[in-house]
Amino acid sequence: MNRVSRQCPGVFIILLSTCFVVVACGGGVTTADPFESPAGFEAALRQAGAVVRPGNEQGPPVLDITPQSLYIGDELVWVYPMKEPLDSSLVVEAFAGEPFVWTKDHLIVKYGGSEGGLILLIDGILGEALIKPSAAGNEPYPPAIPAAISKISGTLGIEPSEVEVRTYANQDWKDACLELSQPGEACAQVITPGWRILLKVGAREIEVHTDYLGENVRWNAP
Repeated sequence: MNRVSRQCPGVFIILLSTCFVVVACGGGVTTADPFESPAGFEAALRQAGAVVRPGNEQGPPVLDITPQSLYIGDELVWVYPMKEPLDSSLVVEAFAGEPFVWTKDHLIVKYGGSEGGLILLIDGILGEALIKPSAAGNEPYPPAIPAAISKISGTLGIEPSEVEVRTYANQDWKDACLELSQPGEACAQVITPGWRILLKVGAREIEVHTDYLGENVRWNAP
């Protein structure tokens, strides 16, 4: 039984991961901290597979901080470098009414869109957004979606950003094998809540079946 269905044409999800750049230095290593500067944040995004480029837009200062514009894919994000970390209550007051705002150490990041994969990516790097809308339509993808992306991209040997999410819907599968059993596989005949996900890789569409959390991911191999 389908309970929830969402259409996501043209939206590319980026695999959620928190990444750090490690560089050999003499007898030890140094880590580019994504919380210390816009450059560190950009490095973490690129390490996670995101396509990042500086923007030319000029944003108004907030809390006496002039922001830098940054494009993650086609989405515009504003990055505010702080000399010293600010109390979160000051940030909430200054950015009241904005859709998504993150703050971590010396950075404030503002995003005015609702692309689920991007929100999950920034959550993974900076932690949960300090300010976010309560409307369900702006919520990030459920965990099963990035799990399906990870499984497909890993199997096909491609970047997660090359996988497009077309649709996804709640599905009650008739068995524990998500109605995609392998030859000779014994499947418990129990209703298994999960997701029916339609992904696109190039010109190819792939229907993926998962359980609710994405711990079991299956699809029809060509």
